[in-house]
Amino acid sequence: MHLVVNKQKNSILAHAPPDKMAIIAQAIEALDVRPERLDSLLAKPFQIEIYRLNNLDPAALAKTLEDLGDLEPNTHLDVDEKNNALIVYGSLIDQATIRQLVQRLDGNSRQFEVIRLRRLAADYVAGTVQFMMVGEE
Repeated sequence: MHLVVNKQKNSILAHAPPDKMAIIAQAIEALDVRPERLDSLLAKPFQIEIYRLNNLDPAALAKTLEDLGDLEPNTHLDVDEKNNALIVYGSLIDQATIRQLVQRLDGNSRQFEVIRLRRLAADYVAGTVQFMMVGEE
């Protein structure tokens, strides 16, 4: 039995007796199948994400991630200075790591709300909340 791989045409040339040829054909049929769901996580192990930054410099973030991020070797970081964004082509695990770091460092998780007061003066309440959060300066 001899098998020759033809990479250019993505094929296998098999030379074997008829009984072995049947086994080869069954093995190839069992191995060469498409994933059941094309949108499954295994079908797309790498994806592109764009992280738009409010306060961080994308070049500094990219350098930090390359130096300390413990990213996979195939993960690629690209800086978009014009839009203040970091473009990442990487695994789902790397994307989750980068997303979490951006949320913590960039301040995107901060919220702004207007709270209407019914009885107390706004300056009194603001002073009390600031004292409780910061303390005396």
